Amino acid sequence: MCEGLPTFLRDKLKTSVRIGQPYYPVNALSEYLKNFCAPGLFHTEDSRPFHLSKGGSVSLLKYRERFFAMASLHQFSKQRFHYNQLVIGSQMRSSLVTSEEAVFPIGSVEHQEDFDCVRLEFSTLVANNLLSKHLWFDLSKSAVTEPQADPVLCVCIGYPGHRNFIDYDQMSYAVAPNAVWGEATPSALNGRKAFIPIGELDYEPDGMSGAPVFRLDLEGTSLCLNFAGVLTEATSSMFNYISIDRIFPAFFARK
Repeated sequence: MCEGLPTFLRDKLKTSVRIGQPYYPVNALSEYLKNFCAPGLFHTEDSRPFHLSKGGSVSLLKYRERFFAMASLHQFSKQRFHYNQLVIGSQMRSSLVTSEEAVFPIGSVEHQEDFDCVRLEFSTLVANNLLSKHLWFDLSKSAVTEPQADPVLCVCIGYPGHRNFIDYDQMSYAVAPNAVWGEATPSALNGRKAFIPIGELDYEPDGMSGAPVFRLDLEGTSLCLNFAGVLTEATSSMFNYISIDRIFPAFFARK
């Protein structure tokens, strides 16, 4: 992960990263961040025996005691899923739950044709103890409305299809998230930011759309991690995402 980085960054990445107030050891960071991402599962009556289909990944976010899943719109439109078909697993109840509301910013942002993002709310389900309060990344430190300077590093946690698929013959479902670290680069897509993976990926990251992207920045002598955005398009050589400075005004600042 650290190859090719300046010495002072390699040294910091071998120690700890601040997330809010606590510090986390870097060698455990990916394990911690996977708590805030889930496979994009959709309840479909015709997909026996589980009645489930997989379509990308989902970011799990918290803001002011409200709890949301973020995904890309194309995860729904490509396979014609309805918003109420997206489900999140509840380990507390050994069940799957659907959202109470879906919001996408038609008429509320400029260039809405490139705003490939949707917000689904789960606040009532958390309040009723159907979902844990600890699944969600707190946006309070990441809430920005203006474009930010490029981060020192990016990391994306998602569920690529080559490791996460439903085997209908064996009646099993593999769940194995991947962490991809990268360095910021200009995106060729309108309304996106991007990063290039550090080290060559030996797979195509199909199935990671909707996954959370995090940014690491130097603040004084500390490396700090914040939410950067939602992944929308990715190849083995380039990850594109909608950044928090676009997401926050459209989905969170208005309510």
